[in-house]
Amino acid sequence: FSQPVTIAAGEVAAVPFTTTPVPAERLAFYQPATHAAHPYTAVRLENASAASLPPGILTVYARGKEGPNYLGDAELTAFPKGESRLLPFALDQKIRIVAEPKRTESLSRVTWTDGLLKAAITERQVTEYRIDSGHDSPVTLLIEQPREAGFNLRQPTERVEVTETSWRFRIALPASQTTALQVVATKPVAREYGFMSGDIGWPELRQLYILLHGTENLPNLTEVENTFRAISGIEKELRTLQEQQNRIIAEQKRLRQNLQAVGSDSNLGRRYRDSLGQQEDQLGRISKDADTIRTRRQRLVQQLGQQLAAVKWPDE
Repeated sequence: FSQPVTIAAGEVAAVPFTTTPVPAERLAFYQPATHAAHPYTAVRLENASAASLPPGILTVYARGKEGPNYLGDAELTAFPKGESRLLPFALDQKIRIVAEPKRTESLSRVTWTDGLLKAAITERQVTEYRIDSGHDSPVTLLIEQPREAGFNLRQPTERVEVTETSWRFRIALPASQTTALQVVATKPVAREYGFMSGDIGWPELRQLYILLHGTENLPNLTEVENTFRAISGIEKELRTLQEQQNRIIAEQKRLRQNLQAVGSDSNLGRRYRDSLGQQEDQLGRISKDADTIRTRRQRLVQQLGQQLAAVKWPDE
C-alpha cells in the first residue's frame, strides 16, 4: 500500500487489496420463479482483470448529482478471470410484468401403417409478456424463461441469450411506457394409436381427419365410420354376454353352498342339482354365442384395416 495502515486494538478495518476497474452493466432481471410480478435490479460484471477475485459481498452504488447513491448488496462467489456474472440485488417495483402462457397442439401429418395410426403433432408454447415501466428513463430488461426439453425457440430470433436451462430475452424499455413481447417455442411430437387396443375410436379419428382435411371431405370416411359403429355394437354384445356369464357363475356358487348344506339326496338338493345343470347349459350357449360374435368382430377388424389403409392421408 502507498500509505501505512494502522489498526487499533479491538477495531476492524476493511482494506482493499486491489483497485481494478471491471466492465459492469446495470439492468433489470426478471425470473418468474423468483418473483412473478417484478424484476430485480441487477448488475452484470465481467472479470476483465488479470486475476481471479475471491468470494465476498458486492456493494452497488449509482452515480448521482450529489455523489454515489447506495443501491444494494449482492453475494459474489469466487469469480475467475474472464468470466461474466449476473447479480440481482434489489426488487424493482417500478417495473411490473404480466406473463400469459398458452399451449396448443396442431396436427401436421397422419399415416396408417400395419394397424397403427401415426400422427405427427406440433406442440406450440406461446408466452405473452406485458411490461409496464414506471421509470423516468430507459431501462434494459432481461427476461428469463425456462427451456422445456425438446422445445425449439421460434420467436424472437434476435437479442437472445441461451443458458443450459433457460432463454434470456433482452428488451429496451422506453421510459414510462408499456412494452409487449411474444415468445414462441415449438416441439415435434410423434404419437401412435392402436385402434383395436382402445387407444382411439371413431370420434378421435374423425377429429384428426377434420384437422387435416376439413369437414367437406368427411364423406370419404363413411365406410370407416360404419365399420367402427358395427365393431362398437359387437363389443356391446360381448359385454352383455360377459355380464350374463358372471351372474350365472355367482348364482352357481350360491347353489353349491346350499347343496352342501342340505345334501344332494334331499328334495331341495335335487332341485339345486337340476338348476346347476340348466345353468351349465346356459353357460355353454353363451360361450358358443361369444365365439360366433368374436369371429364376426375379427372379420370387421380386418375390414377396418383395409378401409383405413385406403384412406388418403397426406404424404410424408
